[in-house]
Amino acid sequence: MKFGKQKYNKCHKVEGIWVWGMVERTNERRILLVTVDDRKSNTLQKIIISNVKIN
Repeated sequence: MKFGKQKYNKCHKVEGIWVWGMVERTNERRILLVTVDDRKSNTLQKIIISNVKIN
């Protein structure tokens, strides 16, 4: 898994798999973790649209 942190505005390559996560805003506080190939906006928008219910 890739859990990297950018420090002092310097990039560093993190090896592994990117994980995108969401937490439900209810009393249950369920978590959704999805592995993604890249962090491009199109990729993340597809995940958000398919998993978030709009009120």
